[in-house]
Amino acid sequence: MTGTDLEKRITKILVTQFMGIGNLFLSIPFLKNLRREFPGVKILLFARSKEAGRVLMSSHLVDDLIISDFMPTSSKNFLDWRFWWSFLSIVKIFRIEKPNVVFFLYPNLKFWLPFAAMLGGVPLRVGHRYLWKKETSLFLTHYTTRNPGIHEVQQNLQLLQLLGIEARDEKMDIALPQLSVNLINNGWINIGIHPGSGNGMRIKRWDINNFIELAKRLTNKFENLKIHFFIGPEDKDLLKSLNTLRGSQNIFILKPSSLIDAIQNVIMCSLFVTNDTGLMHVARICNKSVVSLFGPTSENVTGPWPLDDPGIYIINKKLYCSPCYIHGKGKFNIVCDFRIDCLVGISVEEIFRTVEDAILKIII
Repeated sequence: MTGTDLEKRITKILVTQFMGIGNLFLSIPFLKNLRREFPGVKILLFARSKEAGRVLMSSHLVDDLIISDFMPTSSKNFLDWRFWWSFLSIVKIFRIEKPNVVFFLYPNLKFWLPFAAMLGGVPLRVGHRYLWKKETSLFLTHYTTRNPGIHEVQQNLQLLQLLGIEARDEKMDIALPQLSVNLINNGWINIGIHPGSGNGMRIKRWDINNFIELAKRLTNKFENLKIHFFIGPEDKDLLKSLNTLRGSQNIFILKPSSLIDAIQNVIMCSLFVTNDTGLMHVARICNKSVVSLFGPTSENVTGPWPLDDPGIYIINKKLYCSPCYIHGKGKFNIVCDFRIDCLVGISVEEIFRTVEDAILKIII
């Protein structure tokens, strides 16, 4: 089936991504390709984050949002009425919207979502098959087997190839016309630091005291530098440590009230230093240089995109037990008891030198 044939048949496309904000922003290259291939087709986004969805709408990558008011429940709880309420609600959405094709973006381990799309009358259902959970492809009309060695962006682009669409590796940056850009303000260079992580993912955090030491060393080195610590609602436990910086010259603590507020502050920064978090990808959609610290997770899968961008600096000790996605149990079945040796092994000196080099390139 050629792209021309598809364009004649398709009038509405629905894209699902129920994971976090970072995963949603990693869908940007996919959505760019989709928009280019189907410029006149209505594209709907079915997601959990209204704020992130609105950012994508403002860049005209999607035409409308369907925001889930519920967290889809695991099929293991199929005897629970809440599972069936969630399931039937999604079936109803598919029946009302009547898309010609639905894409289940990576990672989607819920086999019943394609089943809901089938019951909802969607003719083309495109997603991934996961070797450890083969039932995920049971109700898909087109699927590709998940490749553990490639990036999440590439996983999603492969879905387009299933329909005969030639996909390009697009960058993450998008048009943000409502935000002003001012990299160096009155001679000051702004550096953002996000020391937190997503809910339940503290295993990805570099020690907060290391971030504090890094900030002190940087402001001592560069007189025209301002450090802004970004603290989200899931990072409030870090405030006690950061309060020791109160009154420090040129070091500030930001608590954005919304995603848009966070983006507005990120866009004022020249460089962003962060763990493997959603704000790392926010920095990339703002086309910022990023220094990313990776411990148990792999930059080859969820790192800032594109990985070969000269403005991206990846710090990863790459221990023999990495990557580790089972919260402390490595791929060799070795448990580190949350010592997180992969992050502990990253020194302040190493990060300081990396950030220093990045700043000097910005100044030049």
